[in-house]
Amino acid sequence: MKKTISCIICPQSCLIEVNGDEINENMCDKGRDYAIQEITDPKRILTTTVMLSDGRVLPVRSKNAVKKSELIGLINKIRTVVFDLPTSVGQILYEIPESDVQLIATDLNAAK
Repeated sequence: MKKTISCIICPQSCLIEVNGDEINENMCDKGRDYAIQEITDPKRILTTTVMLSDGRVLPVRSKNAVKKSELIGLINKIRTVVFDLPTSVGQILYEIPESDVQLIATDLNAAK
């Protein structure tokens, strides 16, 4: 099956053609590694909002990329948790149970 992927590693956004196990060679090593990962085990940064104890919401993201197939399950795990406002951007707010995913605060001003 032939598929075209837009590389997101650098601003050039190269188009990478993948045909089964074959990847075109007209790219840098980082693009090749990205294409292999995207075909075999796609990962994304989880971005969402969480509820604060005072009723506001706070934007958060995962510290590291997680498997794309796990995103919905992870969101469901944090949906009912209520958080206190962290003291700084980048602070680890929560480690999602039964995973190694850590949520960090991204914009304290958005909660004000």
